Amino acid sequence: MYEKMFGIGKEIGNYMCLSLGKGISSALVMRGKLIYGASEIAGQIGHMAVEKDGPKCYCGNYGCLELFASGKSIKAKAVETVKGNQNSMITDLVYGEAGKVDLDIVFEAASNGDKTAIDILSNAAEYLGMAVSSVINLVDPEAIICGGKLGNNRLFINMFKEALDNRKMRMRDGEIKLITVENVSSYRAIGAAAFILERFLENGGGVPDSITVK
Repeated sequence: MYEKMFGIGKEIGNYMCLSLGKGISSALVMRGKLIYGASEIAGQIGHMAVEKDGPKCYCGNYGCLELFASGKSIKAKAVETVKGNQNSMITDLVYGEAGKVDLDIVFEAASNGDKTAIDILSNAAEYLGMAVSSVINLVDPEAIICGGKLGNNRLFINMFKEALDNRKMRMRDGEIKLITVENVSSYRAIGAAAFILERFLENGGGVPDSITVK
C-alpha cells in the first residue's frame, strides 16, 4: 500500500511487491488494485511450495519458499558452514563462532569471492526465481518491486535477475522490470494508514460502517 499510494507503484498498474528479509512477504497489484483474495491472504509467495519432499513449514505446508530463499534460511546455511568448520570466509569472519553469523557476514564473504557464501546466495536466488517466474507467467505483471535486506543487496538481486531471465516464458513480450526500493523506516505505518485512506476515498469521503485491516 505504501508503494501503491506514495512510492514507485503510483506509476505502474500491474506489479508484485516483494519484501525480502528474515521472511518473504509479497502482494499483488493488478490494474491499480491490491488483490486481497477470498480470505484476504492473496500473494503469499513465501508459502508457495518449491520442494515436493521439503521440510515442514510453520504454516503447515511442506517445502515452502521461505525455507529455501529467505534471510532466515540463508543465515541457517551459513551457521551450518561454521558449525561444520568448513573452509570458508564466513567461518573466518566470525572467528568460528556460529552465534555471530548474520546476513551481513554472508554478504561480505560473497562480495569477497568466497565460494561457499556465493553458493548459499545463488541457491536462494534460484529458488526465489523459480517461484516468482511462476507468478509472472500466471498474472503477467509489468514489474517486480523488491525491498528488505536481501532486496537491497545488489549481488543477491543480480543473482535473482539471472534466475528470472533463465526461467522466463519465451512468448512474453518485453523485459520484466526488476525495481529495488530503499527501506523506509516508517513505511509499515504509512502503508497501514494508506488502507484507511484508500477506503475513505473509495467511500466518497464518507466513513464506512467498519474497516478491517489484516
